Amino acid sequence: MTVEHETAPEGVDPSIFSTARLYDYLLEGHNNYAADRSVGDYILAIAPEMRTIAKENRECLGRFVNLATSRGIRQFLDLGSGLPTAQNVHQIAQQTLPDARTVYVDSDHTTLLHASALLSDEPNTVFVKADVVRPQDILSHPDTLRILNFDEPIAVLMIALLHFVPDSANPREIVAEVMDAMPVGSLLAITHLTYEDASPEFTERISQMSSGSHVSRVSRNSREIASLFGALPLAEGELVDAGRWGIPEEERKEIIPGQVRVLFGYSEKK
Repeated sequence: MTVEHETAPEGVDPSIFSTARLYDYLLEGHNNYAADRSVGDYILAIAPEMRTIAKENRECLGRFVNLATSRGIRQFLDLGSGLPTAQNVHQIAQQTLPDARTVYVDSDHTTLLHASALLSDEPNTVFVKADVVRPQDILSHPDTLRILNFDEPIAVLMIALLHFVPDSANPREIVAEVMDAMPVGSLLAITHLTYEDASPEFTERISQMSSGSHVSRVSRNSREIASLFGALPLAEGELVDAGRWGIPEEERKEIIPGQVRVLFGYSEKK
């Protein structure tokens, strides 16, 4: 339930904003606090399309998992997984491949608590608390090594993650380090916010919000987002709107006019 009196589990400070709980709020979840809702309401006031975009981003994740399982991939590494919600990666994958294995990774303590409870009866699924800016902490973690077989293809998901990683943290190197550890046949999926078509006024207001709430949200254009894949070529040659990828042309919705877009792309390691 949504916490109205700011009570929180041990180790969670409800007065400190969390990107994972903000995403939960935009998805109309209930595991968020006033600090998260304040940021969310600020964003929705200047970009009301964000709630729809968050949902489309989540649906895109599901379509990518289905693509991976259709290719026989039964292992998933979900980096920056966020709070558990309906139709999580392991649940979608196991609908097709019951023995699918998933490692969720996030640095948020609230996410750890909820994921641990959700996954208590899931022998092929685990949550690792770690920061993506230190990939080796994830790749060498005992639970990662227990769940994933690095001799078989793995689908790596960086969904709504890298726009929180500043250039100073070398996101391209992070992606490269993770994918260098993956076997041939592995897939990489990225979704990323872009404000490249936004007005200067919108960009300034987002910048003010970021500095005021300690949120590091990086504005990258489509070329910069594509460059995050490094030497891995985009599978379909270009980035596309997350809300339209994987949907038959006749079923695609019109792109919502607004200041923000979420772009999607994926690559296969050959």
